[in-house]
Amino acid sequence: MRGSTFYGPVTGKSESPDAAPSPTALSALPGGSGSVVVSAVSGLGGVGKTALALSVAHAARGRGWFSGGALFVDLRGYDDVPMTADQAVPALLRMLGVEDADLPPTPDEQYARYRGELGSRGTVLGGVTRPAV
Repeated sequence: MRGSTFYGPVTGKSESPDAAPSPTALSALPGGSGSVVVSAVSGLGGVGKTALALSVAHAARGRGWFSGGALFVDLRGYDDVPMTADQAVPALLRMLGVEDADLPPTPDEQYARYRGELGSRGTVLGGVTRPAV
């Protein structure tokens, strides 16, 4: 991808909102019984994965698909010290409006608060740039 032009094949998946209910395993996730859609974009560094994902995210938000908001975290995968999940969750909570004084003290409590915050909103789009492996 360069600019808004795709060079090469683009593979995607679309699901109907009228699709069958989620499998039972997805219904057992903490924070609700709704289905969760997880998508990933992979490829070599510098090929435009983040640009593609952000372009699609902006288009989806423009269509009103994520009434609960959109979150994005850069895990700094190319830094000497990438961000851990335990560091990312407080940042996500702050994005959701939780003040520092109200952040739970332990990671387990922070994850629970994060699930609770997401559960109290409409559909939320979340984006994470993954650490390099």
